[in-house]
This record gives sequence, C-alpha cells and structure tokens, in this order.
Amino acid sequence: MLTNRIEPMPKTSMVDKKYSMGFTTCSLRLYESALLADRFVKLNDWDAVRNEVILNNSLQIRTVNSLKRLFQEISSRLKTLDQLELNLLIGGNDRDQKNIVWLSICRRYQFIADFAREVVRAKYLKLEPILCNEDFDIFFEQKMDWHDELTKVTPVTRKKARQVIFKMLYEASITTRDKQINPIAFDPKFSSHVFSKRDHDILYFPCSDI
Repeated sequence: MLTNRIEPMPKTSMVDKKYSMGFTTCSLRLYESALLADRFVKLNDWDAVRNEVILNNSLQIRTVNSLKRLFQEISSRLKTLDQLELNLLIGGNDRDQKNIVWLSICRRYQFIADFAREVVRAKYLKLEPILCNEDFDIFFEQKMDWHDELTKVTPVTRKKARQVIFKMLYEASITTRDKQINPIAFDPKFSSHVFSKRDHDILYFPCSDI
C-alpha cells in the first residue's frame, strides 16, 4: 500500500485540462529539438520544416512513419516557445538548452508539468533529494481522482510513462542517474526573458524562487 501521500493542490486551483500520455513516444531529444528549432527559425513555416525533414531524413530515423511521428512530437513541444526561447535553444549553452527543452515539455504536457511542480520541486524544497518510483505511483493514483482519463491508462502505458519521465529528468540534468535531484541554476538572460513573462514556469524546476 502506498502511504507516503503527496499533498494535492486545492480543487479550486487545479488546471482543468485533460492529461495526455503522448510524451511516451520519445524522451528529451535535445539534439533533435535544437535542429528543428534552427530550421523553423530559418524557414518560419512548420510545414516547410516537416517537408524538408522528411525529404532529407534529418532526424536519421529508419522508417518514414517513425520519422513523421518523431517530428510531430518534437514540433508540438517547440510550438510552445517564442522566438527568443527558440534562439536560446539554438545558440544557448548546454544548461540553457536543457532548460528550454524541459520547459517546452512541461508546457506541452500538463501531466509532466504537475509532476515537476508537485513532486520533483516539492521534494527538493523539502530537502528530500531522492526521487523514487513510488513518488510517481502515488502521484498517478492521486491524479486519477481528478482526471478520469487516467483510469483508462493501461499498466503498460503507466509504466512506460514513468520510465520516459524519469529518463527526461536525467537527460535534462534535473536528476542524476541514481535519481538524485539536482538544484538548477539559470543564466541571467534565461531568467530575465522566460520568468519575467511567465513567472510560474519556474515551478517546473527544482530551485528556489528567483
């Protein structure tokens, strides 16, 4: 029995948005995200980027159908970013790039955003440095009370979702390989642009308020 309950948000503050498990098709994909961002900044047309990527197999995927699925997933994340954020992804340092991609994923998927805020960041602030499988399972079961769509998720998909999110966290350097939570520092340019416009975005990272 899972007993280490995570404090849920009050019902009045819950985001009324259905959860999607579409993120299970791929993990962080930092290199591919930067590549697509660069092509979009130059072409300013996602259809043109898609046609070019498929024609040249820019993502180096074996089958066309898999290539199309990967492009659709990554581009759907990048569409949450503005021009300056895309430029940070293209030309920023490694830390900025990881932060931007993680931010785009949280903006794209409310499930991941809530997990990042309510579990990862909360544990960091409570000085509980290790993330474990049980944290995800408790979170998932609590959210089933609020999101009926989660009751339709199969055990296999649920396990896959946990694996992919934990892999993303590691690839974004938010956790170590052994799931220890890393405090995240931000470049001043990143903070001044991203958090000055949408200050709640900082809640997706294990850090103190800026």
